[in-house]
Amino acid sequence: MDNQSSPVVVPLAGPAVDVNGGRYDSCAALDSGTAYCWGEGTTGQLGDGLGQSSPNPVQVASISSIVDVAVGAVHACARDSSGQVYCWGSNGNSRLGIGTSGGTELSPVPLPSLADARELAMSGGSTTCAIRADQTRLSPRQLSLVA
Repeated sequence: MDNQSSPVVVPLAGPAVDVNGGRYDSCAALDSGTAYCWGEGTTGQLGDGLGQSSPNPVQVASISSIVDVAVGAVHACARDSSGQVYCWGSNGNSRLGIGTSGGTELSPVPLPSLADARELAMSGGSTTCAIRADQTRLSPRQLSLVA
């Protein structure tokens, strides 16, 4: 993929309600409830099940009603309108919060113990944080423990 020295229009399938950029990839939640990602994808961070890079947006597989996305260097997460969080990409250092460490998830995996998130955030490229509906804040280590 080519670097761009000036902004370019990203051809999305509709209006975006949230956009977030990681180190080498970006994702958008559309007003239709779908999510699209583009850029580097070799560790599954595009979430389309293929594990390949794409300069054009590809739809994230198997999730709907998405309202929020958070993108890191080698993984991404999304939150649906009910508060359910899904993550995909590299699970090095337990960054996906699925209760294990290592491996790659090419498609979104729901975090069963995090079905009540109000907000997601990414920090430092490999750190995902969440705020629950009851205002409880979860750090990456805590996300791994609730999975």
